[in-house]
Amino acid sequence: MNAQKRFLSNIVALAAVMSASGCICVTGPARDPGDISFVWTFNGRTCLQSQDITTIFIQMPGQTLENGGRYNCVNGGTAGIKLLNFRGGSYNYTITAQNSQGTGVFSLSGTVIVDGDVTQQVDWKPTGQAGGTAYVAWSLPQGTSVTCQYLASIDISIDGATQPTTAACTSGLYNPNSTTLQGVSFTLQPGPHTIQIDARDAAGIYYYRKSSSLVVNAAETTQQVFSLDWLVGTVPIRFTFSNGSTQLSCARAGVTSVQVTLRDTSNVDYTQVVDCMLGNFDGYTPYIYAGTYTVFAAAVGTAGAQYNNFRPGSPAQPTVSSQAGVFPPLMGNSTAVFMSVQ
Repeated sequence: MNAQKRFLSNIVALAAVMSASGCICVTGPARDPGDISFVWTFNGRTCLQSQDITTIFIQMPGQTLENGGRYNCVNGGTAGIKLLNFRGGSYNYTITAQNSQGTGVFSLSGTVIVDGDVTQQVDWKPTGQAGGTAYVAWSLPQGTSVTCQYLASIDISIDGATQPTTAACTSGLYNPNSTTLQGVSFTLQPGPHTIQIDARDAAGIYYYRKSSSLVVNAAETTQQVFSLDWLVGTVPIRFTFSNGSTQLSCARAGVTSVQVTLRDTSNVDYTQVVDCMLGNFDGYTPYIYAGTYTVFAAAVGTAGAQYNNFRPGSPAQPTVSSQAGVFPPLMGNSTAVFMSVQ
């Protein structure tokens, strides 16, 4: 058979194959076996920055993986894992990063093709269940005389919560020499949040406040320290008494304590009962919120004599002003409150 006849014979045979199978079957090149290496990050962050991640769970349909597909975040010093001895071909996978409660906080699905050793870089995005943990700590103004022993509570409000989280002042007081996480922990959704921290005494007077923001990253634990700001200052007030003819000191009037009411410009009253004498002065320097106040005072002296500065015909009540973080001392030229006997 010459060459032309052989060619025609092959064409006829090929046509017969097509007629029988309906297609032309072409076998692709065989893929080589190899290892699959996954290298991962979490929304651009490392395992060290995502401390809430405790387990990496890998699923590959039809494949049996070592340890049931569960691995540490870091293996052999690398944020990833090498899976050994796969036949050449295409493999689907789902990888989930789980926290200590077993909740999947990051998840990703994809396909990897093995044709020799292959490395797959994966960067997960957080799932709807991904949260971050923020430890909220605080520091008081430097040199303050109102330390934790005078504060009954720290109230922390996240994102304008109507019911704040209450903690003892010492539970979150920042110690720069400590290497452990300090403060009150909050688990929050990733992203920015607002925070307000208020420090109050047992009588409900708030001495410090901080309004700020904090950012939480998915599956990350951070410590965030806030420097509290003064809410209050002092207003030095002197006390002077009159029995109608003679000006008297606390001692001569027989007064040991004075009820002082500071009325702000919104007609809100702040009342305290204070000692008549402060050191060598007849007077007092109460902590009060920043603002301007009218001073009303009343006291009981010797033989039950009642003194005040608001009886009909009394001089106009004095006004005082306070600035947050400003604490002027009580001096001889401080504002005086004159109380006369009824």
